[in-house]
Parts: sequence; structure tokens; C-alpha cells
Amino acid sequence: MATHHIDKLLSEGSPIIVRDTFRAPAPASARAAGAGTVELGDIGNAYVTTTEGGAPRPLVERFHEYINVKDYGALADGVTDDGPAIAAAIEVAGIGQTVYFPSGVYQIGSAIVTEKVVSLKGDGARSTELVFLQEGLTIRATTDTGGDTAVISDLAFLAKSMGTYTGLTLESHDKPGPKPPAFILRNLKFHGFDTRFGVQNKYEWKRSVCLDNADKSVLHSIFIYGKERSSVDNYDTNTIGVEVNNSTGVVFDKVDVYRVKTGFLVSGQSEGHSWVNGVVVAANVGVHFHELVTPSNNFSIRGVHYSCEKYGIWMESWSGGYGDRSFVSKFNNISSCFFLQRKCEGSRADSTSGIAMREYCAIRMSTSYSTISDVAILSNLSGDFRPDLDHNRGIYLDEGKYNIISSVLCVQSGLAVDTLSSKNNVVTNVVSEGEYESIASGGGLLKGPGDISMVRSKEKGWELTSRNVLFSVEAGPVLKLINGAGKGQAVNQLEAFSTGADKRWVGIRASSVDDAYPDQDIALLSSGAGHVRFGRFSPTSSAAVTGFIEIKDMSGRVRKLAVVEDVH
Repeated sequence: MATHHIDKLLSEGSPIIVRDTFRAPAPASARAAGAGTVELGDIGNAYVTTTEGGAPRPLVERFHEYINVKDYGALADGVTDDGPAIAAAIEVAGIGQTVYFPSGVYQIGSAIVTEKVVSLKGDGARSTELVFLQEGLTIRATTDTGGDTAVISDLAFLAKSMGTYTGLTLESHDKPGPKPPAFILRNLKFHGFDTRFGVQNKYEWKRSVCLDNADKSVLHSIFIYGKERSSVDNYDTNTIGVEVNNSTGVVFDKVDVYRVKTGFLVSGQSEGHSWVNGVVVAANVGVHFHELVTPSNNFSIRGVHYSCEKYGIWMESWSGGYGDRSFVSKFNNISSCFFLQRKCEGSRADSTSGIAMREYCAIRMSTSYSTISDVAILSNLSGDFRPDLDHNRGIYLDEGKYNIISSVLCVQSGLAVDTLSSKNNVVTNVVSEGEYESIASGGGLLKGPGDISMVRSKEKGWELTSRNVLFSVEAGPVLKLINGAGKGQAVNQLEAFSTGADKRWVGIRASSVDDAYPDQDIALLSSGAGHVRFGRFSPTSSAAVTGFIEIKDMSGRVRKLAVVEDVH
């Protein structure tokens, strides 16, 4: 059977037209001498190959692989309303097929909604732009998709509205259980129509992307940009980069969000999400976990940069419908992230210096059994900025228990770690640099069990002030080792605390581990020329003193160790 190399004819400038209906192969007389014209009838039955050769295939088969919106009347001239043509192309596409948008600017006058799982593809986020005058695109799979995945790639979703509509809404209602991702988003841009002209834009999406019941979805190389402002102040609308509701296992890989009020909003029964290698810049809150529903656990955030005004990561607790019982998210991980407190202006700048917000916190979480490690927190604001007076904190755990916080660098951000409202946490290897003594104070830096390794104040410079809690109970630390070498600080000091109702007594008992030898002595031993020393304070116990043991201190003065009637 003869084949017609259509692409070759096109490259020679020969147009292909249809004048009469006849079956391929076309007779030799079909080529008009000198006219550069090939007349084909039933073009769908014409067999074609690529220029490089390969297996001949019917032209209709090749056309059917992609549903081209221009075949349904789209002009992509930036003026014509291409919405009806795009809707028609999507309607024709079968489940799992791809609707193709060649390069151009497609203006869309009204919302496009489909209940089929179809894929959308352009020629690149810089080349294929969809300009929406109102609501954006919605793919709503109302029934089980049967394992199909919608892939949306290489497109720009541009808003020509002022913080009113959603750019891309993706809803799936798959049955529970292992399944492929509901949606894959790749190489997409979301911003206002006028940002591309390099002027201060006024258009933006209220929500760029909304995922609902979209389990296992993947967002890769996504760029989201809100409205350009003279500063990050005055969010006139509650703009959101990505909203995720009732979804499990969503992956955000290299998703960059700029100039929206909330970078990511996670709500409902959502768990197992992962953020990797992205940024949230010029936002009020980077990631906000809000109105969660049990269970909502196992979130992972790694290698993300947050430059925000109020919170980098904010995870709230929620009520589970059992009276006043409060639930917190569990088994979360935050690692290798950078947090920068962002400057703001106007009425929002309520700090002491008037250049930032009070009570800034890089990480504020209600969580249990979670880890926060290898994070750097910075406030590089100048002038009269006083994070200590503004009640700023680096990490604040306001509910939960049994968390591990380690390897934290906190520079001029107020209290480095505050776990006062959380229980039984381990805090290790925290470095805090501040310009004021109140920032570097041990009481401020340490609000729970753990140690503070290095601090720096304006007056004293760098100091080693390790406070290592060896053992603690819910009421507080029981045994603590202080190994500090700073000015006026104790060196190698062991402290024992009373945690019972009677705060007057701290008992030290000698016994074997298995209590097989309960009648053991307690020996205070010195090494070499060392001395056994006691403090200068008199006993405060109300028990009767029956005698004293005299001990000479290092200077030769006689010290008295009281013997009392009752020992607890």
C-alpha cells in the first residue's frame, strides 16, 4: 500500500486540501502538475509515517492521540473567548485521554467544569497561557475513577480577576485503599494576568489550587504568585496558594509560593502529606493546619524555605466531639528548613520597633511524638527591633507531648525553644544568638527538659550554658546537670528537684537496682586533694534538729550538716 509523507509535503510548502472523496492510496494523477497540491478525499484512511521513517499508521489514529483544542475552534489569540471550544474538546475526550493546548493565549470567559478524568497539556508554562475572566477549571470526578490519573502539565493559569476565584479545582472520590495518584500537576504557573508585563499587578487568584479528596496527588515544579504590593502588608483578600482538604499522601515537590496570605492550607481528614524543596515567601503564614479531623498525622516537611510575617508553620489542635477533649496531630517531621521573619508595614507592624509583627513564631505546633531537627531561624530586622519585648519565639509547642527538638540555630528571634505548654519533650543542641541578655537567659531559652548548648549576648559574647535534664516526670525535672563555664555560672553542678506536694524535701536513697540490698550507705567521695563541700545556707525544715556533723570546707572553716528527726 502506498504511503503519503504528509509532513514532507508540508515542509515543501505544499498545502493539503480535500476536494473529492476517494479512498487512499491516491492515484498518481492526484498531484496537479506544477500546482503543488495534493488532493485527498478520505484523509483519515491515509497512511503516514514520520520524516525519519517508522511504521505507517492511519492519520486519523494519530490525530486521535491528542484532542487538540484548535480542532474545536479555539484561536488562542488572547481576544476571542475560547471557553466553548475548550469545553467541547474536553467533552469529546475519553477518560484518560489528553486535551492539548498549542502555544498561545486562550481567553476563557466562564468556568469550565468536567466530571471526567482527562489530562491537559500545553507547550510550556511560558508558551501556553489560559486567561480566566472568572472561575477557573474544575475536574470533578464524582465516582470511582477506576485508577485513572489526570495529568495537568505545561500550562499557565492566569487570573483576570481581583482575588475572587479559584484557578484549578481538583476533586476525586476514589474508594479507600492503595491506588495511583488522583492528579499529577507538573510545570504549571498561577498568577495574575498582568504580571508578565513587569508592572505592579492588580490581579490574583483567591486560591490558586484546591485539592479535595485527591489522595496521592503529586505537585511538581509549580509556581504561584499573588498580587504585587508595595509591601507584604494589607492582604485585602484571604488568598491561598494551595488548599488541601480531606486528602491523604499529597506530595509537594518544588512548589514555590509568593505573595499570598497563606501558602498552604490543610484541613479536614488529611494526613501523610510531604513538602520537599520549596519556598513560601512574603506570606502571613507558610503552612497552616487548620480545622483538622481525626486522624490527621504523619506530615513531613523537608528542605523548605519560609519567609513569613507571623508563622512559618502553624499546626493547630482540634476538638474531636468528645466534650472538651483536644486532639493533636502526631508523628510529624520537620527537618533541614530555614525560617526568616519578614518585615511588614502599616497597622500590621505592631512590634516595638514598628517594622514587624509581635509574637512571631517560626514553628508553632500542637503535636506529639514528632521531631524538629536541623532548622535555622533568623530575624535580620534592624533598628530598634526587640524580639524579646515582642514576645517572639523560634519554636513553640503549645500542646502535645513526647517530642524531640534538636540541632536548632535561632538568631535574634526571641526565645529559641518554648515547650512550657507541652509535656515530656527532649530538647538538645540549641544555639541561640541574641543582642540582649533577656534573649540569652536560661529561663527564657529553656521551657522544658533538654539542654541549651551555646548562647551569645551583647554583653558577654559566646558562652557555654548547657542545661541537660537527666531525668524528668510530668511535674518537671527531677535531676539536672548544669555544665556551664560562663561568668557567674556554676560549673559541673548536679541539681535534684522535689516534684511532690511537699516541696521541702528531696530524698536521695541508696539501694541496688533490684532492691536486693536496700541497706546501703551513701558516700560523698572526693578525688585527690578535692574536698566534700556543703552550702552556706541554713536548713529550712521545721523538723527538730538533733545534732550536727561538722565538716571543714576548702578554706578551713567549719561547716555544719544538720541531723534532723525525720527524713522523707
